[in-house]
Amino acid sequence: MIDEQTADAITQKKLEALCAKHLHIKRLAWLRRWNRAVDFAAIGVPGFYFVFRYLAKGREAGPYVETSWEILAASLVLLVLAKIVFHWEERAKRHSQLLGENIALVRQADNLLATRRTDLSEGVQLFFALVEKTDLADNEAFGIPAEKDSQFAYRQGLKELKGVCQHCKSSPWDYKPGSCQVCGNTPADQRQKKEA
Repeated sequence: MIDEQTADAITQKKLEALCAKHLHIKRLAWLRRWNRAVDFAAIGVPGFYFVFRYLAKGREAGPYVETSWEILAASLVLLVLAKIVFHWEERAKRHSQLLGENIALVRQADNLLATRRTDLSEGVQLFFALVEKTDLADNEAFGIPAEKDSQFAYRQGLKELKGVCQHCKSSPWDYKPGSCQVCGNTPADQRQKKEA
């Protein structure tokens, strides 16, 4: 049977997986936006160049079109180099994979907490082994997230967990920027003082 200490540890790991999920979603959105921008530029710049070059052929605007083409081509080369050097495509795939793993951990934690049968000790051990592996991969993918991003992810995780911040006891649903280092919210005791 899962004891309370183990159940608390599973719940904490579930919260961490929920936080990581939201950080992956945020990073993935950023990477996908830049990957799409580079891809569209790679298609659009040459396409527009040929149209404008054809229209400006033999006219006064010809040299301006050529100059703008050189600037756009140099910009496109820089964007493609940034995409390659910073591994945007590979990082997006990695964040997508880790997002799936964190979602699976949340589901597994829910299953472990819901059943609490006596024959789950092997399942609990497997769960913590998967958590450790995923935590290492998450840390490698994120590096050190900005405090603001970590606080946002923590609040989003608390919302899915339907809980309150363990540090300041404030609700993530009633967010007011404050001094809590964990969630960034105004602590519940400070709110009560203001209301009184």
